Amino acid sequence: MEVQKPKTILVAEDDCLNQRYIKNLLESNGWQVESVFNGSQAIERLSTHKIDVVLMDGRMPKMDGFEAATQIRENEKNTGNRVPIIALTGYAYEEDKEKFFKSGMDDYVIKPIDENVLLNLIKKHLPD
Repeated sequence: MEVQKPKTILVAEDDCLNQRYIKNLLESNGWQVESVFNGSQAIERLSTHKIDVVLMDGRMPKMDGFEAATQIRENEKNTGNRVPIIALTGYAYEEDKEKFFKSGMDDYVIKPIDENVLLNLIKKHLPD
C-alpha cells in the first residue's frame, strides 16, 4: 500500500505574524506549508513545487494577490493544471468579492480568520 504524502499549501502573506499563525494552524492539521511574502514569489514557487492549494493575501507589496492570481491562471493555460486559490482578506465588500473571482480566485476567507471557516474551505478545495 502506498503511503500518501501530505498535501502542500502555499501561504502568500506579507504579514509575518499572520503567516506564522496560518502556518502553525495548517501544520497542526497535517498539511505541509510553503510560505512566501508576495505574489511574484507565489508564482515562482508554483512553477517549482507541487502545491495543492494557495492561500493568497489580496494586498501585498511588489505584486498583490489579484495580479498574482490572474498570472497564475494565465500560466495554467500552458500547463493544463489548476490549483485552487483562496483569498485571505480584510475586505468583504461586494466589489471586493467580485474582484477576487474576476482575478481567478476560487474562494475567500475574511481576516481576522475564523480557523474553522479556513480549514473547511481548504478541505472543500483540496484535490483527493
